[in-house]
Amino acid sequence: GILTFTISAHVMTVRRSLLAGLFSLVFTVVGSRMSAAAVTGGVGAGKTTVCQLLQQNYDYAVVDMNEVTRSLLSKDHLFGLSQWWICSVVGKDIVDPESGEIITDVLMERLSADPELQMKFSNISAWCTIATVIKDILVHRLCEWRQNVVVDVPPQMIHDSSLLRAVCSPIIVVEAPLQSRFHRLLTRDPSSTEEEIELRIKVNDDLVS
Repeated sequence: GILTFTISAHVMTVRRSLLAGLFSLVFTVVGSRMSAAAVTGGVGAGKTTVCQLLQQNYDYAVVDMNEVTRSLLSKDHLFGLSQWWICSVVGKDIVDPESGEIITDVLMERLSADPELQMKFSNISAWCTIATVIKDILVHRLCEWRQNVVVDVPPQMIHDSSLLRAVCSPIIVVEAPLQSRFHRLLTRDPSSTEEEIELRIKVNDDLVS
């Protein structure tokens, strides 16, 4: 009886050790693939161009934070959680009953009338955007098992979010002469005046300085 108990206890110990080792291996693998390179830089510096070159020439998967932000109000964004969170703060009546999408004009009107609500919406937007970026990194790195993933991220976002900095490594800063940035933005948005372009660059640089 004692011998049987000793063998059973030994088997249980071995099983626990194997299980602990398996979990440790899984966490190590998942942890090692929870990061991606980040490309950032001032407006018009060329960070998106760098990401496109990486995608075309080196088969990088690109996570574009600007695209993520633009899709924030979609009913499908982050499996519908973004819209649910926004509506829980702003009100369910901002959603079109037919399409199920948020009515942008109604949302903007409500936010402009309430600075506190605007601040809450900004916080929700930031968290939902970062959560989506992390989700996209995991999809590329774990589900698709891709080695090369890069995040196109505005400098203010990477500066303000410690969570984003934790999953983005290395962080590559793209710089360009002021005149080159000016001409790039003017070409991208010909409807803007030179004064508006200069102000946009100044405001952007002040935010990240």
